[in-house]
Amino acid sequence: MTAPGAMKDREGRPFPAAGLRRDERGVWRLPQERDREISYPEDGHDRCYAVEESSFWFSHRNSVITTVVRRFPPAGAMLDVGGGNGFVTMALGKAGFDAWLVEPGYGGCLNAVERGVETVVNARLEELSIAEGTVGGIGLFDVIEHLRRPEGLLREAARTLCDGGRLYVTVPAHDWLWSHADVRAGHFRRYGPAALRRALDGAGLETEYHTFFFSFMAAPLFIMRTLPHRLGLGRTDADEKTRLSETRADHAPKKGPAGMLMEALFKRELAVIDGSRMGHGTSLLAVGRRR
Repeated sequence: MTAPGAMKDREGRPFPAAGLRRDERGVWRLPQERDREISYPEDGHDRCYAVEESSFWFSHRNSVITTVVRRFPPAGAMLDVGGGNGFVTMALGKAGFDAWLVEPGYGGCLNAVERGVETVVNARLEELSIAEGTVGGIGLFDVIEHLRRPEGLLREAARTLCDGGRLYVTVPAHDWLWSHADVRAGHFRRYGPAALRRALDGAGLETEYHTFFFSFMAAPLFIMRTLPHRLGLGRTDADEKTRLSETRADHAPKKGPAGMLMEALFKRELAVIDGSRMGHGTSLLAVGRRR
């Protein structure tokens, strides 16, 4: 990928080289380790890495994200902030966008390098001192629900965006779908359109677009996760082996008639999102533009 010439640090030096060093594994890192309070399971990156390539969930989310980014393109290079193992970063690159990964978890960064992501930065966005108005687009894909107070990150993202730059956010949808799975994932909240719009507005961003996705999964999720949680049957503790086994089962490709039906529903959903929006679903995506 070509380095974006407009993206700089506050001293006017090109990003990401400014203030960072590239280690022997190919990851750009800060000179000193920083304490980072992030509500995310320690084994979360590795569990996701084990299933992402074959997961119907991760695959469809990538399709939704790239569809929306094409409809509302960035004004330059993108940063996939909190992008874990770089699965979305790679999808954006394959879709023709210049996308870099910024991930505070070093394990996720190593997985992204292994996956083939070219530019991987091990840091939080707030630590990078990127100059105001120099970033073409920022993705926060299932990130802000892991932060007790996401306002700081959203404000920093808005500050760094250039004129016409866009912020893309995905979050789990609907408070009424809260379950033990959210607790285990390290979520602080789920969002509706109004709450997400308020969060973007508070950061100085105008919400251009929003859509739900995974539209047919609300009822199954409510029955399989939310109801057991409300009845006190959902487990919030499990060992690493059990968590990995459950993750594999949740994300396993569906076969036979069920798989064919799911594929048809996903295609229909993408067709709707490509020109309009979905009115319901278990995930929510919004596009914010700097005022």
